[in-house]
Amino acid sequence: LRSAVSRIDYYTQGLLETAKYSDAGREITWVIVESDDDCEVYGKFMYDDDNVKLRDSGCKEADKIGKYVIRKGWARVERLVAEYKDSLTIIGIRDKDYTAFVDTRDVTPGVFVTDCRDLEMMMIQTGVLQRIITSPIRGRDFSDILSSVYEHTRVLGYMRIMNEGCALSCKFHDFLKMSLQNKNNRPD
Repeated sequence: LRSAVSRIDYYTQGLLETAKYSDAGREITWVIVESDDDCEVYGKFMYDDDNVKLRDSGCKEADKIGKYVIRKGWARVERLVAEYKDSLTIIGIRDKDYTAFVDTRDVTPGVFVTDCRDLEMMMIQTGVLQRIITSPIRGRDFSDILSSVYEHTRVLGYMRIMNEGCALSCKFHDFLKMSLQNKNNRPD
């Protein structure tokens, strides 16, 4: 039983729930991804029209102290696909994350997993993006910076794998802040 206090807004789930009761809704192919950022990227490759609807998995919920937070991610993608696969044409796309290291369960049927850890890493692995990143910009060569970034982020990646595998509940999102300032503390 869902209480109004614990779950106040689930837009995508509401759309799917409504769609399963309408002829038009059952004719749509629903594609559910983890976040609105994923919608932005995947939206470049598929049109959101009368036949295909691309939606993120997010919903707004109240946490333990009553503060409203957005919940989204791979677990919601899998749950929505599992819940509606018998009544709608629905697929999910989720990040591989660290499943190769720590997750032994199968992915929900109808959910596709990215080739790399996440969508962003898949984009970095493409040759085109590699050439853009390593090409000189305004006379600066960033190829040495890129190798330095790889070296420093490798340690962070290991920490994230351990966090996931040992269920440490560490948060890394606020830790990763990009700076546009040089050593003299002036913007470039």
